[in-house]
Amino acid sequence: MGFEVLIATAISLALLMLIVYSFAIGASMFIEVAHSSREDLHKRAVDRIQTRIEIKSVEWNSLTRDINVSVFNSGSTKIDNFGLMDVIVVYNEAKYLRYETDWKATIENETINPGILDPGETLAMLIYGPFEQGTVVWMKICTPNGVCAASRYVIGG
Repeated sequence: MGFEVLIATAISLALLMLIVYSFAIGASMFIEVAHSSREDLHKRAVDRIQTRIEIKSVEWNSLTRDINVSVFNSGSTKIDNFGLMDVIVVYNEAKYLRYETDWKATIENETINPGILDPGETLAMLIYGPFEQGTVVWMKICTPNGVCAASRYVIGG
């Protein structure tokens, strides 16, 4: 009769060890994922702190009725995916503009990293109109990591 108790105790201990091991592995994986997420969050915060853009000039083309905007990267972060940039223009009504459909971009005086707006380079944006002379336009341009620059401009003025 004592032998059955010994076997039941051994099985119970084995099951208990298996449960403790499962919890330990799960906790280890949770800690690893949390640490990785914290590192990603820290990297994004540092990138955001080091990102700065400035709208240097806004010019209206009276023939095409489009707007040319010069955006200078005055920070220390490279901006590489223009499709993730937000361009919002307010004239008559607020309008969110889509990359390559409503605006396009080229990099002026590109020295290194083709297709990437490096620090110290200028992004030439062509925002398709039609924009009418005398209209007040407010625009907000945001980088993929959420840093924005805004400008108010009177068309043709």
